[in-house]
Amino acid sequence: MNLLQRIIEKIPDHIVEKIRLQMDSSVGMERRDEAVLTPMQISKARLENRRDIIDHRLDGFLKNIRTYCIQNDLGNARISFENLLTLSEIRAIVEEIISAVDDWKAVDAEKAVPTYTAGSWFLYDCFDYLSKQPEESVHFVTGVQLGNIYILDRMVTFKMDIQTMTRASGDHFSSHNALIEMDEYGHRLLAYFHIHPGKGESITQPSHIDMDYQTNLDRGGYQAIGGIFSRDGYLRFFPEDKRFEVEIYGKGVEKIEDRLFRLIKAETR
Repeated sequence: MNLLQRIIEKIPDHIVEKIRLQMDSSVGMERRDEAVLTPMQISKARLENRRDIIDHRLDGFLKNIRTYCIQNDLGNARISFENLLTLSEIRAIVEEIISAVDDWKAVDAEKAVPTYTAGSWFLYDCFDYLSKQPEESVHFVTGVQLGNIYILDRMVTFKMDIQTMTRASGDHFSSHNALIEMDEYGHRLLAYFHIHPGKGESITQPSHIDMDYQTNLDRGGYQAIGGIFSRDGYLRFFPEDKRFEVEIYGKGVEKIEDRLFRLIKAETR
């Protein structure tokens, strides 16, 4: 049982009924048949809107009490005061639920595993770009972030400074400009792909140079993942010690392990 459910169970039935009555009579802003106390289904914005409605009604009761006291109408003043106390209790409950929603979302976000998704067509485009020359090559990847889901769908290229059969390094000025351009469009560096010489899944293991680069990215605030292709279409995502999942959509890609895939048409292109 989560915190929200525990809070709701503690609310007395008569308070629940009064909440419904208060909300049902609040300028028709919600449908009368809508359940008031379903915070797991109600956004924080709607809860805050209802709290504002309560605040407005509290102000109304205070004005009524003041008016009745001036008119020496103690009976109605007492009724308004009782309504004020009840509504104040309701407001405190709503405020507690809002706080619990924040806590629940924070815990949920912490538990959520980042998931990187890519289409098979996009992966073939990346492979074609990286394998068009015998030397190693590298490019950045960006895309759309939806909560803890990262959609890899755009290749970002830059000039190379070092490009040999065993190593590739981007030109500092060109790669830096690529990161600046991403930021200008409100995008983040989500991944970087490169290709190793040789064939087979073992070729896709990251080298110490790859891991050093990954560490530098992490220290710089770029929480990106890496991807390494082999010349025959294997693709491994890393690092192993980072918590994430990978989902590939479309045809033409075989899943070997959780983070290892094979482009089955790579050698025929």
